[in-house]
Amino acid sequence: MKRLVFILFLAAVGCNGNSAGTKTVYVDVDVPTTTNPPTVVTTPTTTETYAVNYNTNGPDETNDPVVTVDTDQIITIFADTTAYNVGDIVYINDASNLRINGYTFAGWNTKSDGSGVELGKNENGKTFYQMSDANITFYAQWTSIPYTVTYDGNGGINPPDAQTYIFYQTLVFPSQGSMSNGSKTFIGWGYSSTATTAITAEPVCSNLTLYAIWE
Repeated sequence: MKRLVFILFLAAVGCNGNSAGTKTVYVDVDVPTTTNPPTVVTTPTTTETYAVNYNTNGPDETNDPVVTVDTDQIITIFADTTAYNVGDIVYINDASNLRINGYTFAGWNTKSDGSGVELGKNENGKTFYQMSDANITFYAQWTSIPYTVTYDGNGGINPPDAQTYIFYQTLVFPSQGSMSNGSKTFIGWGYSSTATTAITAEPVCSNLTLYAIWE
């Protein structure tokens, strides 16, 4: 609110022949005021992006040196340099050609021990994952192939029952038990019916038959 002041000059003759003089009039009015508008600070909007990585997650190579899938193959087939946003769908290349001796590929998981999120397939059979707000690593999952070791009495009777092993597991030879071959002495087990030298502890890499050695 501002007050305007008006001074009026009176032309009429006042009392006693004097001039009427002046008269001051005060008027209160609303006068618009001009102010500077507030400064708006605009912060640039940045979208965080996230990366996808792959891990072969194979068996311990100290116990399983015959691994046929190496890091180079994973990098070649599954290298992903895309920067993903939250909610993006990641489609994973076909992994049916991944191989590790003694194991079959069993899919991808977000945890190395398989306790995380198992990647599913869409209606087109394509493996996919929806990105969250973090980098993610997909770990290959593997199922061990069972191998059977069969024991042949090689002329003897009552050989031990077959045993089941997983790849590269060390053979544990059964004892002679009730197996016999007349008066012959049991020496051990060999890879062929004509073997003369008993084998020692060996890792299992396939189905096999062991033959009793007698002398």
